[in-house]
Amino acid sequence: MWKESEVFVLKILRIDKRRCIGCMACALICKQLKSHRGLELIYVEEVSKGEWAPTVCMHCQQAPCVSVCPAEAIIKLPDGVVKRAEEAKCLACRNCYLICPLAAPQT
Repeated sequence: MWKESEVFVLKILRIDKRRCIGCMACALICKQLKSHRGLELIYVEEVSKGEWAPTVCMHCQQAPCVSVCPAEAIIKLPDGVVKRAEEAKCLACRNCYLICPLAAPQT
């Protein structure tokens, strides 16, 4: 169990997708929380004129995006963070996007 002196902080960012205006504030705040070493893990895209869709990587325990990447551009770090595609390695095959249940990876 925990020692009395241990303090655990749970950082949760709630995003209401219905109110998204594409300002990218959620992505900026996520990066600033430093819960994942400053990695940007929220992607916001315009799905139609004036309609935006934020997508959040959930860091799946058995992340299928990691295993389907032929270039090994997506990796799972020891602390469980799924690190996004390294542009230099990424082949833009979109396998990661297609297998992800949230369509989170962006190539």
